[in-house]
Amino acid sequence: MESAIFGLIGVVAGALIATGGEYMLTGRRERREVEAETTALRSARRLASRLIDEELQVADAAVEFCRRYRRWWPTTKRLSMSAWEQGKAILATHYDYDEWNTVMIAMIAVTMLERTYQQYLAAGLKDREIPEDVIKELGQWSGAIGAARQVLEADVGRQAESPSAT
Repeated sequence: MESAIFGLIGVVAGALIATGGEYMLTGRRERREVEAETTALRSARRLASRLIDEELQVADAAVEFCRRYRRWWPTTKRLSMSAWEQGKAILATHYDYDEWNTVMIAMIAVTMLERTYQQYLAAGLKDREIPEDVIKELGQWSGAIGAARQVLEADVGRQAESPSAT
């Protein structure tokens, strides 16, 4: 009878050890999966932020050119918004309402800048001096772009520098 009890205790102990080991391995595996997912999300957010920041930097440089020389930038190339279109869903889940709103307003400013520029091109006014009221709007758009670049700064991985801030 004693040997049966020791045998039963051995079986129970073996089952507990096996179950505990499986539990620990499952926990570790789940933690690794969560860490991998977190790393992937962080990488996707950084990529989206960097590409959107690049679009904002190009737009801000165009605005600065216009404000400084009172002329439209010397190319007919359109301002890109493709990174914004592809990456905005990633950023929307990360930023709080105010940060998201700041970036979204800047991208609206880029859209307005592009539309205004295209209207001047279509009217054949590209080489004329930009009127003062448009220069004032450009200043507001530049402010919005600079604010968005500051929001993106932590995810971009460097201090954002706005040409119009200098």
